[in-house]
Amino acid sequence: TDNDLCTAVREVVIPCPEPEPESIEIVETSVYADALGNLQVVSPFEVESIVVYSTDGKIYFQGLPENNNIDMSGTDNGLFVVRIKTTDDTKTKKVVVD
Repeated sequence: TDNDLCTAVREVVIPCPEPEPESIEIVETSVYADALGNLQVVSPFEVESIVVYSTDGKIYFQGLPENNNIDMSGTDNGLFVVRIKTTDDTKTKKVVVD
């Protein structure tokens, strides 16, 4: 309080620290279908090749797609078998596209 009986208030704003984003560690090779029906392959290892089979054994895709993302929009919905070869091993996974 000063001589005029005025009270000065000093406010210090301390910003809250931003929360650390949770890191997601990919520990095994996996495949999932996103909301658009695309297949996305994730792996902690370098992916060397991917083969997608229909349930009747026909090859729908074979190769190494950009960003390990396979456009499945031209297929019917259903179950697919995906063989993923990495620098570590080869995994076979089932995935449903709907």
